[in-house]
Amino acid sequence: KAVTCENQLLRERNLPRAKVYRWINSEDDRTIEGILHYPPGKFECKNLPLFVLIHGGPSASSLNMLIGDWYSWAPLAATEG
Repeated sequence: KAVTCENQLLRERNLPRAKVYRWINSEDDRTIEGILHYPPGKFECKNLPLFVLIHGGPSASSLNMLIGDWYSWAPLAATEG
């Protein structure tokens, strides 16, 4: 049984699912990580439009979760398809 409901609007919204991808940079053998946010109902579908948000780091990181900060809008952009 739910005790609280912090944000009913987010609860009612069909949010995107995300998947973490990792690959090796051939120049220095470092592992690169990216997060692909799929539009709602399109998880792992092919040939979807792609919107790229470049993040240079290392002062902060992108996480595979919804964060309510003004600069963390990738999941909401994916929601619009």
